[in-house]
Amino acid sequence: MKKKLLFIYNPNAGKCKIKDQLSDILDEFCDVYSQVIVSPTKKRGDATEFVIEYEDDRDCEIVACSGGDGTLHEIVNGMMKRNYRVPILYIPTGSTNDFGKSLNIPKNMVEASSMVNTGKLFPCDVASFNSKYFVYTAAFGIFTETSYSTSQTLKNMLGHFAYIINGATELTKIQRYNMTVEYDGQIAEGVFIFGAISSTSSIGGMKSITRDDVEYDDGYYEMILIRDGRIYEYPALINDILRGNVNSEKVIYAKVKNIKIKSEEDVPWCLDGEFGGIERFVNINVHQRAITFMIPDIEEKQNLLKIEE
Repeated sequence: MKKKLLFIYNPNAGKCKIKDQLSDILDEFCDVYSQVIVSPTKKRGDATEFVIEYEDDRDCEIVACSGGDGTLHEIVNGMMKRNYRVPILYIPTGSTNDFGKSLNIPKNMVEASSMVNTGKLFPCDVASFNSKYFVYTAAFGIFTETSYSTSQTLKNMLGHFAYIINGATELTKIQRYNMTVEYDGQIAEGVFIFGAISSTSSIGGMKSITRDDVEYDDGYYEMILIRDGRIYEYPALINDILRGNVNSEKVIYAKVKNIKIKSEEDVPWCLDGEFGGIERFVNINVHQRAITFMIPDIEEKQNLLKIEE
């Protein structure tokens, strides 16, 4: 058997549903590892601290985590701050789970935990945001506040619908930001109402906001900027955001490695669905294949199905 697995989970994520399957998840881990360390989070930042705490334990061969995108964000930040990194197995249990969908991780928690035995390793890109890190999106502007301002209680009661309710209120308070954006030798200036630097198949549960050709290990993230317009243009602008229309004159799209953003106003940022701070200057760099994730081995699963037939 393998040596040691560290399991970090958020007991309150996704209507607290992990509590009913915790025993089955641990059974999957114990079938492979001789020792499983279980560390439930109690407050923001716990997951990051747990990952860093076990850096010097070289017997700990993998970090498994369960929770929403916020929990994953903390895990990735902890792992990126380590000199010695190990693979991450992610069991999504949040309300949207954008990154889990991107990597085709099963929604069933026990099935996801079984990747510890049947999955394969996938080196994935991670981006730095000043002194922090994010794995799938850094965003500002309209609708982005919804991710971190929606209460956990409301998320647990209504699931993804809670984001829709909270997001509707943002239509009445659109913020505008005067910015200069430098990216890979180009410059974009103007007033923007939305921006996202992402590597994901969906943002906030909206699959159509991103392109279909996203790759997660090519060293590039996708940048989308939406320029401000007149009031009567807002419905079309919002429609462009929801449809991922990068051909609009109000939309700037590019695949980027390095981005510097300077703003004349304070800009609240959302990192992986969590509040990322208020900044006037942001330096974003993509680190290719910086974190290794366990993902489903689709080919192996297809071969097993053929054998069963």
